[in-house]
Amino acid sequence: MKQHVYILTLSVAAALATLSACGDDSSTGNHAEEPENAVPMDSVATDDDLPSCTEKRQESVAFVEDDSSIRICLDEKWEEAESVAATREDLPNCSDKRKGVSAYVLDEHGFLTCTDGRWKSDSKEPESSEAKSSSSKKTDKSSSSGEKNSSGSEKVSSAKDESSSSAEAKSSSSDKEAKSSSSSKGTSAKNSLTATIYDTDATLHPAFSCYQSNPGAAASEGCQTGAQGTDSKIAIKAATDCSGIIQGIVETTLGSDKKPVLTEAGEKCFIEDKFFNQLFNYTEGVNEAVAWEMPFPKNDNGIWMFNSDSTIDGTKIGGFFPIENTTDDDILTVGGKKLGPLADARTKRDGESPYFINDSVDFYHYCKGPGWTDGVEDCGGSFMSLSDHQEFYNMLYGNTHWRESRNHHFCMEIHGTFTYSDTLEAGFSASGDQWVFIGNKLAVDNGGTHVNAPGFVQMKALNKTYSSFMKEGEKYPIDVFFCARRTSLSDFSMWTNFPITQE
Repeated sequence: MKQHVYILTLSVAAALATLSACGDDSSTGNHAEEPENAVPMDSVATDDDLPSCTEKRQESVAFVEDDSSIRICLDEKWEEAESVAATREDLPNCSDKRKGVSAYVLDEHGFLTCTDGRWKSDSKEPESSEAKSSSSKKTDKSSSSGEKNSSGSEKVSSAKDESSSSAEAKSSSSDKEAKSSSSSKGTSAKNSLTATIYDTDATLHPAFSCYQSNPGAAASEGCQTGAQGTDSKIAIKAATDCSGIIQGIVETTLGSDKKPVLTEAGEKCFIEDKFFNQLFNYTEGVNEAVAWEMPFPKNDNGIWMFNSDSTIDGTKIGGFFPIENTTDDDILTVGGKKLGPLADARTKRDGESPYFINDSVDFYHYCKGPGWTDGVEDCGGSFMSLSDHQEFYNMLYGNTHWRESRNHHFCMEIHGTFTYSDTLEAGFSASGDQWVFIGNKLAVDNGGTHVNAPGFVQMKALNKTYSSFMKEGEKYPIDVFFCARRTSLSDFSMWTNFPITQE
């Protein structure tokens, strides 16, 4: 079994200096200490792979990959848990946002629930567990929702791994409780979404580049030499012109091949159609195409979510590098032809660590867009660096947590369907090009190389933008595109209050 570490507390250093140049200064110092009080957690593929839950394994913790959930061995039975903490002191603050959230506390051998601003013993325990409590060992699992945290400062017990940061980040989705029942109409969504990753490298594609901490480096393009015969000066200019959120790179209607279509204005970022079209299409010698299952479970608040802020990969938490969790067995085969492997595409390059979204701010609602006209500002040209909107990020926790070579330089696409209702909402964020099409219409337009930037879609607002093109109760496609074209930050999240189905 693989072993992960379940992060419980974080010790951080003094505030970091404001970062510049696309928000990533690899020369920044003040490294924080590594996380403390970590609980070892075995990782298994399915429930069937769990070892026997015996008295000797009492309170052992395991992560089950196929449904992205935590199991604890309690009274010789594997029970599902939403959150785990070593001691009561390791718990995050019990705030109004966490009202009703439960966490299993190892040193107290039981569940606590956030009630009236205090962590209290869970009063909803099943009778069978109550009968066992006299042994001072475990109660049964709590039925309330897990820790929903999208910030790094309290990455403490966001147990459902990738799924954990949901509903709190979702308080930024809506002041009211998310409603998914109107959209379900009997359909069900699996606990993951199949994504296609197109992995490449700056030596293979001229639109990909490296952050160079040397302030004298032209456009900070440390590895930009102009791939595929492109003049390096032209490639560097395109990368420079594409810093920050650049809107209007793609047409507002998705192409007939289910791929974004480059606009004439977008050529300043990609030089020509050929290079843009390679982002989301297999091109021999340029990229490899790999299938990846993105955990996307539904929580007790009716929210489906993935957030890289709560991804645990080995001993690292945060950051979005999905290709590192795949093998050659995941490479796609189409028409009997395998779309890879390509050794150079797997190149790892130095970069910064993730900067976690601060859950005390309304992140997702901030930017205006086709699906959200009530945002604070039109974010075009913004989010070039973390200092643009420093209040959104936990500046005490991020690049000090880890920094090393990672597999940057890739693009990803996800395709699915949903049933339309005016009550539906969705949130997205990414540090890099992110385009979301709903009903084949552009809903989030966050192109360019930028720090983690938000996109929000209120379906009734999107429908108004495009003259009521969607009808209640009918099915429509949702298509999500993302590119990490720079070796600075790589972060990604998406959440919905409706199920997404895939054929």
